[in-house]
Amino acid sequence: MTKATAKRRNRIPRATAAIALMMILLFTPACKTVQQRRGPGTATLSRELEETRRKINEMHHRLSVMQFMVDSHERAISDLERQTTASPSAPTMPPAPTTKAQRIAEEPLKKTPAQVKKPLVVKKKKSGKPTLAHQTYTQAFAAMKKKNYAKALVLFREVAEKWPNDNLADNAIYWSGEIHYTEKNYSDAISAFRTLLNKYPKGSKAPDALLKTGYSFLSLNDKESARTYLKRVVMEHPFTTSGAKAEKVLNSLDDN
Repeated sequence: MTKATAKRRNRIPRATAAIALMMILLFTPACKTVQQRRGPGTATLSRELEETRRKINEMHHRLSVMQFMVDSHERAISDLERQTTASPSAPTMPPAPTTKAQRIAEEPLKKTPAQVKKPLVVKKKKSGKPTLAHQTYTQAFAAMKKKNYAKALVLFREVAEKWPNDNLADNAIYWSGEIHYTEKNYSDAISAFRTLLNKYPKGSKAPDALLKTGYSFLSLNDKESARTYLKRVVMEHPFTTSGAKAEKVLNSLDDN
């Protein structure tokens, strides 16, 4: 084993030890607070216990995300070591046939350089008189709330196509995906959410789009593709509501 390999393996226990130490340091002050303030009465103690439970739950979520990252890093190192030590003359296995859902999930990777578009830079509009894009978006949202989905989809598409640099364009695409998801048109929902992720990867709706893409693949019973997108939520958007939801679904998939 080379020195570089040994160093990489030593990082994992250190990371796990750091997580445990952080939990002890964060949990100890909370316990001391409860012990020192028992005097005022039962109501005060109950409030303090509830606050302590909330902090523990928050720490548990953060530690779970960190442990998930550590485990992923450890698996990556193991895969790299196996590839490095593998014999060059060893026979290679033919690639396994891919399913239709897997081809859908891998589609962005097959695009040629000429097809790849740079992410659009959304320009924030100055406050004042509502723009035509804002008015159209408002009409679309109102139609969606009234469950007039056909009209809402037409208006949302108009916002996204006519004003792609407006700060409402990514929202319009996202809600189009939500409408398809509500109507159980999961393939169309995936298409809409992935359009958002390709055009506005840094937009505010990106975490929710990743999460709903994972949900849509689950509804199509494609668990592998679902895991791919749910893991992206946890890795790319930790400590968010979407990240917490994705982690919960991933844990349930692992349990099953």
